[in-house]
Amino acid sequence: MVRRRRHGQPTVAPVARQRRRRRRQNATLEEARPVKTKKQAHWERRGKLAFGAT
Repeated sequence: MVRRRRHGQPTVAPVARQRRRRRRQNATLEEARPVKTKKQAHWERRGKLAFGAT
């Protein structure tokens, strides 16, 4: 099985994919805090309005 790079993006290991899914579930079940994507966290750190939020 060959994992191929699509559009210059590095391959994502299935382990990482499972871990990401699990983290989202844990957040909704245990402490109901929204899980931010890396981009959202990044834009908030930059001090901009995240994704055109007015």
